[in-house]
Formats: sequence, C-alpha cells, structure tokens
Amino acid sequence: MALADHLGLERFHLLGHSMGASVCSLIASLFPERVLSVSLLDGIAPLTDEPADLPKLMALAMQQYQRVSQKRSVGYSRFEDAIEARMQGRFPLPDQVSAVALLKRALTMRGQRWYWHTDPRLRLASVLRLSNAQVQALLKHIQAPVLVCLAENGIATEVTYSLIKLVPNHRIDVKAGQHHFHMKNETAAQLACLINEHITTAIR
Repeated sequence: MALADHLGLERFHLLGHSMGASVCSLIASLFPERVLSVSLLDGIAPLTDEPADLPKLMALAMQQYQRVSQKRSVGYSRFEDAIEARMQGRFPLPDQVSAVALLKRALTMRGQRWYWHTDPRLRLASVLRLSNAQVQALLKHIQAPVLVCLAENGIATEVTYSLIKLVPNHRIDVKAGQHHFHMKNETAAQLACLINEHITTAIR
C-alpha cells in the first residue's frame, strides 16, 4: 500500500503468482475500496495452521531466520550452474528458456561469481501464520472481481477450491502445466488475454 500511495494510485488492479497471489488476496480484503480487480496465478491465500501448532512452528521459523542470517551465499561460478539448480528446484520451471528469462533478472555478478539478489528469507516459513478461520474471514471480505488461474498440475488442492468458493465474486480458469505455467510462452499468451479481459470488464 505504501508503494501505491507513493505512485499516487488511488485505485488499482492486483496481479500475483503463488505467494504473490496470497498477498493480493490480503490487500484486496483489507482495502476493498481501493482494489478494482484481482488476478491470481496458482494461488489464493496464505498457508494456515492449527492454533495448537503455533508454538512449535513459530520456534522453527525463528530458527530458520537465525540460520539464514548467519549463512553466506557462495554463489555460482557459471550462469549455467544457476540455471541447472533452478531447474531442479521444488517447483521446476517448464523449460530452460524460462529459466534463463527468470535468472537474467534474479542474478547479479559480483567478483566473477553469480549471486541471487532476492531476499533468501522469502523461502522461509512465516513466523506467524493465520488460522483457517481467519483466512476464510479475509476471503469473504474481498469485494473486487477475482480471476483465479490455476495450473492443471500445480499446487491447488481441494482446500484451495473450497477457499476460492468463499470469494463473493470469482471465476476459475485452469490451464495445462505446472506451478510456473505462466513462464511458458503459449500459456503466458493465453493468460494475458484472460487477465486483460478481466481487467477491462472490471473498469466498465
């Protein structure tokens, strides 16, 4: 919201993938008067936990934060090594072309080695997670039209679909591919058409 204020955007559209989709849902719920439309790619809401599990999970998350703050990245000697590592990640990219496109903006050369310039804490567990009831309440409060584009072999589960149903004004579209389906050229073009149509309809 600070960024929107800085840019002078009184009302705006939201587009997010995965964790970014969760952030979009939260913003749309908390500031409904400022959000014109929401487009989500293979995601809908933050992960939830049972309240009884909070002490254990919170301690684990804090330990992870402590370890990552003490760890120094050794980087990669070759750009190709970084591509291979990213292709073998938890959520593999559809092809090498996608990996190159992503890494061109995600890596920085320092001292003859390639380093990620993203914050490593983004991959850690959240220190504090919401309960399922809290997430449900947030989703029910979204007023803007929501387009949820899911990957056929992505991360969506039965729980995902049950959460989507709580959003008052939503529609779902499923495309072939895995979690990073939007990185494949053909699918990206299809998604772009869907999202443009969604945004155009929202501002009529």
